[in-house]
Amino acid sequence: MKTSLNFILPISTLLIFQWIGCKTDNLVEIKNISPISINTCESFSGENWLIKNDSTYRAIFAAQDTLEGCESYDLPEIDFSAQSLLGQRTVFKACNPYFFYEVSVDSRTKTYFYSVFATKDETCELIDSIHWILLPAIPENFTVEFLQQVN
Repeated sequence: MKTSLNFILPISTLLIFQWIGCKTDNLVEIKNISPISINTCESFSGENWLIKNDSTYRAIFAAQDTLEGCESYDLPEIDFSAQSLLGQRTVFKACNPYFFYEVSVDSRTKTYFYSVFATKDETCELIDSIHWILLPAIPENFTVEFLQQVN
């Protein structure tokens, strides 16, 4: 019995570490992302957005025109046959935050991960901002997880 445990324990440990390694090995960073400035007003509702076509894009921002305090504006043109648009809202207290973004994809689970990282120097006021990025078109059968970290 002792011999079996001496053999099974190292093998099972190895298999667990391989499984964990496989989960992170499947993650590939998307290098060609670019932040885009889109005018949104304070009344703009929602937390996270995945926009893959022009009709959804126009509908989301057309609804904003009806909100009190929102101005009319021209939306930036986006070629949705080649690109997708992701948006993520962050709300926290800071003075001069610095934001950076990362997108990775796990093709095994068909999941994109959009991460917003914020660094701040001190706490001054509540900052509510939306971070829009363009990236290569996300396939129809993929989902997006939105993540954020404030340091």
